[in-house]
Amino acid sequence: MRVLHDESLAKLVVYRGVLDGTALRTRDETLGTLTALRRDPPVPPEAMEPASFPELIRHFVDALVGQYRGQPSRRR
Repeated sequence: MRVLHDESLAKLVVYRGVLDGTALRTRDETLGTLTALRRDPPVPPEAMEPASFPELIRHFVDALVGQYRGQPSRRR
């Protein structure tokens, strides 16, 4: 249950990061925001497993970028 909670929270953090501001105006802004989230993923206090939370964000960002570019996502 803890993993499901953190996976859902990671998606919420990424979606909020992309939706806040101007990220959706251009392809480059969207990819730039996703790159920044991947490079420095925030760990909200609600995360149940803070040590592994950044990897959940990175995995979800990789999946979104893969979909955006039309490529299958790969888990790292």
